[in-house]
Amino acid sequence: MWLNPSECFLFLLTFGVIAGVGVGFGTVGPVQTTMTQWFDQKRTRAMAITRTASAFGGFIAAPLLTKVLSGTGKWNIFWLVVAGVALIALLIDLSLVKNQHSDIEQIPDGKIVTADTQENVNHKTTTFNPFNTEENGP
Repeated sequence: MWLNPSECFLFLLTFGVIAGVGVGFGTVGPVQTTMTQWFDQKRTRAMAITRTASAFGGFIAAPLLTKVLSGTGKWNIFWLVVAGVALIALLIDLSLVKNQHSDIEQIPDGKIVTADTQENVNHKTTTFNPFNTEENGP
C-alpha cells in the first residue's frame, strides 16, 4: 500500500526531522560536551563510564520493551512506555544535570572553589612539552 502525499510528508517530517533532531540533541554529542566541561584530569574515565552506561541501557531496554510488546500485543502501548521513560529521564536531567561546573561554584573534577583554586583558575597557564628526540632526521 502506497502512501498518499500528505502521509508521506508527515512520515518524512516525523522520522526525518523531529526524530533526527531529537537523536542529535539527546545522544553522544551533548554527553561528550558536558563531560569535557566537567572533567579535566579524569576525563577519559568519565567518558568511558557514560558510554558504558549508554550501552548498558540499550542492553536492558531491548528485552524489557520486547516483553512489553509481546505481553500487550499492541505497538501503541510500546511507544507509550518509551515516551514515559523518556519523560522521566528528561525530568531527572533537568533537575540534576548542570551544564558547567561554574553553575554550582565548582571547578572541573568536582573540586570546591576556594581563594587558592580561584586564583589558579584565573591564572591557569598550560605548558606543552612535546617529545623531542636528540637525533636529527635522515
